[in-house]
Amino acid sequence: MVTQFHLTPQQVQEIFISETTPGNFQTQVILRLCRRETSCDQEDYCPTECRLSINKKSCVIPGYNYSLSGRPDYKYLMKPINITSFVHTSAPQANTVTVSWRDSHNDPQGYCMTIQLARSLSPSDLLQTLKGKGVKSPEISRALVKEKLTVETDSEISATSLRVSLICPLGKVKMSYPCRSVSCNHLQCFEAATYLQLNEKYKINIQY
Repeated sequence: MVTQFHLTPQQVQEIFISETTPGNFQTQVILRLCRRETSCDQEDYCPTECRLSINKKSCVIPGYNYSLSGRPDYKYLMKPINITSFVHTSAPQANTVTVSWRDSHNDPQGYCMTIQLARSLSPSDLLQTLKGKGVKSPEISRALVKEKLTVETDSEISATSLRVSLICPLGKVKMSYPCRSVSCNHLQCFEAATYLQLNEKYKINIQY
């Protein structure tokens, strides 16, 4: 799989002004791979024995553990690949991306690739965004408590009390910014800052 792309002068400028430390940029050129399957959302995924090169330079795939034999260990968490340091910084010049994998010509699965300009946000940035969305009305929690304490007519067992903790179940510390998912019907909250820090370490995408 071979493709080319160009950066506009505006995109190059956006990358340069986002440099936080030498060689580290908040605005990044990101490459993502996934299975070519349209029946449902697809997570980032690399083909078997995948090799990636940008402008004829080999690019290490993060989380892709190679053994001494050169074969990768497939038990890894696939992440979007930051290729910013490999791209040409002169806007008119084309960037060539080459992806190959074992038996790529006869692989019936098929894969898709995207190249995007993205901004990397820290947990503190995301926490500020989350705080800016405001808090839920206390009436929502009261209604949830009443629902859980409601006795069902066909049930012989009913709850007479509910207990929640001020200690975050993730970080085991007192919560400063308690939160829970909008789709969650549990009363117990967790610490937002801890959750975002864990997502930065172990997961990839957080959508609000």
